[in-house]
Amino acid sequence: MLSLTKLNGFEGIPMDAIKFNLRANYGHLKKPETNNNPLTYSVLHKTALIGFIGAVCGIDRKKMKDLFPLCSEDLLYSISLKSPLIKESYAYTKRKVVRGNFYAPDRRYCEYLKNPSYSIIVACKKDANDRVKDLMVTFIEHLLNNRSGYPTYIGVSACPAEYSNVNLCTVSDMEEQGVFSTEYVFSNEHEIKSSNEIPLIYDRIPTYQTNDFFNPPEHFKTVVITEDHSLVPIEGNFYKVSTGEQAWFM
Repeated sequence: MLSLTKLNGFEGIPMDAIKFNLRANYGHLKKPETNNNPLTYSVLHKTALIGFIGAVCGIDRKKMKDLFPLCSEDLLYSISLKSPLIKESYAYTKRKVVRGNFYAPDRRYCEYLKNPSYSIIVACKKDANDRVKDLMVTFIEHLLNNRSGYPTYIGVSACPAEYSNVNLCTVSDMEEQGVFSTEYVFSNEHEIKSSNEIPLIYDRIPTYQTNDFFNPPEHFKTVVITEDHSLVPIEGNFYKVSTGEQAWFM
């Protein structure tokens, strides 16, 4: 268990978790298969979140290298949109310089998320590796004290981000199966139980990163994103959160 009882009298049962909001003016979560004119994922994915955790904790990229696979296994997260999903493409003129020689300008495009804003819950498994538990404690302490070791951003350093509304919570240690309503992202394997038309967005996002910063394709998950904050009745696996919410975690 995490040693979180010292934080505001919190008793860490059953899975220690923290909930917060994250926003930026712009975000870019590059899809690696779109190198020349890169597109962006629709939502902050798990490996980008782990990078965010490392930045808040002040851990440099080299030291985070071995923590990525551990965090991918031992941390769970759920995410929802707090603002409409808007993507815009911007054109850039690039010039390649080699030994002082200028080459012809190259026109490139890059897709950005505009005004991305999320509600995020991060939970640490009870049987997590001690290194991940220590990281989670540091992450929570830094968030609660509005402190960050490195600047935070959504995807790339050109998109600085800020967090707010930080609250401790817990998540049930046992995953349940049944019908529930949620505004959080859920899996495409869940069955939607509503006959009403609901605006939904589908995307395939990474949930695991190796210690050489590679996202294996077999660990990608197809997710369904609700855009209008409405509670969607669905059937499938979920966790209960002490805030009274029910959500799918990945």
